[in-house]
Amino acid sequence: AELESFDFLTPGPTPAMQSHTDGAHTLALQLEGEKRWSLYDPGAAVHSGSVLDDVGSMDRREVLLTPGSMLYIPHGWPHCATVEQGPSLHLAITVREPTAVEIADVIFRSIQTFTEDSKTFDKYHMESPSANAARLIDLAKKWLSGCDVDVLASQAIEESRHSFVLPQSNRDSVG
Repeated sequence: AELESFDFLTPGPTPAMQSHTDGAHTLALQLEGEKRWSLYDPGAAVHSGSVLDDVGSMDRREVLLTPGSMLYIPHGWPHCATVEQGPSLHLAITVREPTAVEIADVIFRSIQTFTEDSKTFDKYHMESPSANAARLIDLAKKWLSGCDVDVLASQAIEESRHSFVLPQSNRDSVG
């Protein structure tokens, strides 16, 4: 997992930033002042990107953070924070894990380098989809029998570090 931290100093009182989601799990630690958080349960509609979100009819939960209190916000959960009296300072610690696509990409490329038959993937367009699927399943079984899961996870984490760009909206000093 990749950890980052951001501090948010908000002169109060100020309205909340528009509801948004973060592409990482977040721990918000209130250091000074108070901040009221609204979290919206996305149900099955969780997405892993960092975007502004229309919370519409989602169930809302409110939490008031005071100095020393902490809030966990799962990735993909829309949220916003409001300072009713200022100033307020909180530290956000984000925990980002590799996505399923990043892990699948590492696995696929590892299987490609595992096979000594370079033609396995060069002529896939000439084979039927079922023949290609059978070939890939066979290679995956052989590859998995000698796979070091720790090495695979390390590769996925390293590659996710190079592909992750924090959206500018999360770098703002007012949260």
